[in-house]
Amino acid sequence: MNDLGTWLDDFHARQPDICLGISEYGVDGILQYHSENPVKQDYTEEFQALYHETIWQIIKDRHWVWGSFVWNMFDFASSIRNEGGIRGRNNKGLVTYGRYLRKDSFYFYKAQWSAEKFVYIAGRRFIERPTNTIDLKVYTNCDRVELIVNHSEFAKISGEGGVVIIKNVSLFEGYNLITATGYLNGEASGTDVPINRKSQAVFMRVEEPNPSYEAPAESRQRQIPIWFRPPAQP
Repeated sequence: MNDLGTWLDDFHARQPDICLGISEYGVDGILQYHSENPVKQDYTEEFQALYHETIWQIIKDRHWVWGSFVWNMFDFASSIRNEGGIRGRNNKGLVTYGRYLRKDSFYFYKAQWSAEKFVYIAGRRFIERPTNTIDLKVYTNCDRVELIVNHSEFAKISGEGGVVIIKNVSLFEGYNLITATGYLNGEASGTDVPINRKSQAVFMRVEEPNPSYEAPAESRQRQIPIWFRPPAQP
């Protein structure tokens, strides 16, 4: 993912008077697939979110990139595609094909761009967790986030940057209820002011990983063709 920053910096060093626009960027995210350690081409919702977090920061840090365009808002039909065990669909959307389920990556951009205050627990479809603790990610544009785990206060963390990571959240056997509440800074009182914005998710500690969370092995080994190559240097 960081190759984009290297490429942009190299181009800008050679052509400092040219501003760049990025016509499209994105990666597949299939809601069925999940990983605590997402990697390139695993088609997980978690990797798609991580990709957009990384790429957006690269773009944001370079003022001479005049504009960028997320590819794509919605999953869409594509007859030539067969990736991640799904035929005929491009899964790079921030929202599913039916326009009714917003992926985690959608809420990352909401945290960056929207004035509407909100809080959202990511990874909520990654329900079955084969570990005693998890690192939880929350997207928000609130000043602070309070995390409640099974009705007990766990942490209150700054929401700066829109991406909040709460490490080592303990899971009990069976189901665990997680609640995140957004807070604003209280200018008059000097204390945090809770807003009517909450997000809840349920996770279940299990003994073994759920194999349905992984894309078919053959789809992960498939090599994506390179559609264009830069011209050879003279």
